[in-house]
Amino acid sequence: PLSSASDDIRLLQLLPGDHDEPIVCNLFHVESVDLYDYEALSYVWGSVDSPRIIYVNGWEMAITENLDTALRALRHEQECRLLWLDAICIDQSLIPEKTRQVGKMGDIYKAAARVLVFLGPQTEASDTVIDFFEDGYSKLPDLGHNTKAFVDVLFRPWFSRVWVRQEYIRAK
Repeated sequence: PLSSASDDIRLLQLLPGDHDEPIVCNLFHVESVDLYDYEALSYVWGSVDSPRIIYVNGWEMAITENLDTALRALRHEQECRLLWLDAICIDQSLIPEKTRQVGKMGDIYKAAARVLVFLGPQTEASDTVIDFFEDGYSKLPDLGHNTKAFVDVLFRPWFSRVWVRQEYIRAK
């Protein structure tokens, strides 16, 4: 358990690998978030009905399918990535720790080098929306043809989460 008298948190080192390889991570305590450049992940847990297995510090850990998809999308092929995400970095089985850590989440997101948002699996609609923003809105007159794509993305579960407000408001 994390110390109740300190600002300790856990960070997750996502080890490199190909998309279809097992997800392997290292989880470690840090005393000050200011000493590390980490990325905080904002996402929807999703259903617990079809858990996926990842390896954390050599041990199997069950996570949701949505988190598995997010980690696969974020994992680099050649280099590690340092992340904070609530499902793994907070020990969900220890209620006192969970309560303390949830209270610190605003500060955790604020201290992150950046906050990553995972809206869900990639689709044709999400590609259309991403292309629109990457093109610097230059195709604004064509937006009418892509209205369905925007509606599809904006109605994803992430946008209906209450916690999202804290996560993006506190982001740098």
